[in-house]
Amino acid sequence: RFRGMDYGYLWWIIDREKNIYAAIGNSGNVIYVNPEKNIVVAVASYFKPTVFDRVDFIREYMEPFICEQQKAAAFCNLSADKPTILGFTNHAYFNLEGEGSGTVHNHQLQVFADEYTPFDDTACPTGEILPVEGTPMDFREMVRVGDRIDDVFFVPGRGIDNNFVLRPIPEGQQLQHAATLLADGREMQVWTTQPGLQVYTGNWVDQHVGKSGRQYDVQHAICLETQYFPDSPNHVNFPSPILRPGDIYYSRTDYKFII
Repeated sequence: RFRGMDYGYLWWIIDREKNIYAAIGNSGNVIYVNPEKNIVVAVASYFKPTVFDRVDFIREYMEPFICEQQKAAAFCNLSADKPTILGFTNHAYFNLEGEGSGTVHNHQLQVFADEYTPFDDTACPTGEILPVEGTPMDFREMVRVGDRIDDVFFVPGRGIDNNFVLRPIPEGQQLQHAATLLADGREMQVWTTQPGLQVYTGNWVDQHVGKSGRQYDVQHAICLETQYFPDSPNHVNFPSPILRPGDIYYSRTDYKFII
């Protein structure tokens, strides 16, 4: 956070050729970042684009989503001139029963993972990779979220907030089927290049007013966040999140909707 602004709610624009390292706040403020030291060096409030100006500006530098026939795809394609730790994901919240419809307890969830990364009492991964079999982390078959979410295993996070180790991408395929979510006759499939999936059930969303003025509360939505494993830089047995000079980082996650 900087001067009351949360980086997670900002549009980030990076263009090395034009020497632009900036984030656009909701008020139109621009935060400039020193890429060498990874710190904020100035905040300019004079940049006040209209909604249309901002959309055009973002389209010039970012194309995060491509939508086609009930599918949304999130892309990331990067290179670096110095070793760089990457930790990108998509923190979108989903409730397939519709806006303001209450908890996701009646959603059915399947995760295509045979292993998970346990964490300690500080919520930091221990570095182990353990089998899901025989644990509440076993979502290899469809599970009603409400039947599992209050298990003592998930109490530290007030619900599910755990990383699954996805199966390898099958030979000849570009993406791995990570998860399927079902509710109210709607189905959402998640396909990805990423090695991990964080399942988060909105456990800390306390009385938040959202779209159309609807009230949202604890466990009213679910996030299916494709990612590197948490704390990966500190565990050599985890897939490395370090992008090195000469390499290309590419990730893609598809959200496919079936009605």
